[in-house]
Amino acid sequence: MRKRGNQSNFGFKALAIVFLFLLILIMLLSISLISSPAAEEMDQQNLAQTIQELKQKLASQEDEYKKKEKAFQDIEKELNLQVGNLEKEVSVLETKAQVQAKIRVGNNNIEQGLDRLKNFCKKYSTMKYGGDRARVLFETSKGNIVIETAPYDVMPYVTYWFLSLAEVGFWDTCGIIRNAAHVLQCNCNGRTKKVPQVGGVSLAFQEYNPDFKHEQWTLGVAGRPGGPDFYFNIVPNIQAHGPGGQGGTEADPCFALVIKGHSLISNIHNELPKPNPDGFLEPKDYFEFKKVRVLATKEWATFS
Repeated sequence: MRKRGNQSNFGFKALAIVFLFLLILIMLLSISLISSPAAEEMDQQNLAQTIQELKQKLASQEDEYKKKEKAFQDIEKELNLQVGNLEKEVSVLETKAQVQAKIRVGNNNIEQGLDRLKNFCKKYSTMKYGGDRARVLFETSKGNIVIETAPYDVMPYVTYWFLSLAEVGFWDTCGIIRNAAHVLQCNCNGRTKKVPQVGGVSLAFQEYNPDFKHEQWTLGVAGRPGGPDFYFNIVPNIQAHGPGGQGGTEADPCFALVIKGHSLISNIHNELPKPNPDGFLEPKDYFEFKKVRVLATKEWATFS
């Protein structure tokens, strides 16, 4: 009997548990059914808010994208402008390089032409006057002056220029037209003798050699281009008439040396008027060279 009573008690308890579970389940379902419309409304509000936030974020990102796109376009425009400027600079540099290349070629051609001219002058003077240099006689009313040219291989062009003009009598009755403190300058403005018309009385280029400088008693060529004026250096003018002198210009050609007549030149300098500030004389005061000629080598001893 006890055994059967225990089984009934256990069954009742089990039934009570099942009933309780069903009751709880019904309550949960009821709560769910009661709260479902409110929850749905809340979910809809949350969804609308989320959508609005997403739209705002999308609009903000779109604005940011437009700003970045505008900035990129500005950068691209600036880069294109810089590229264009660089292309122009490259074009200019290429043009400059082409011009410089042509200048270099032209300079090479000029140098080659000058070398041929100098070689011709040297050969001509050697054949015409003999030796490696020449002597020239200046006849004046006060006595004679003798100069000796620079060696032909040192100053080939200017020595040829001066000797060629002397050969045709161009320097006859030319003379000193300026009595400055440092030079006696000569030209043919006051000549009294008619001479044949000749070309090449001015230099084609400023030949200069540092081995033959503007020492005292040397002769230089004045002017740009030089000639026909020339001068006697009565004091050393190495710096004033050499490279970089006279305001940074090219050096004056120095082409000969007085070997006789130093005292005569000093006397002429002292006796001629000394007009200020540049020393140019009035035509009536010019000092004339009666005749200027190239001495034959056999005459050197006579006029030494």
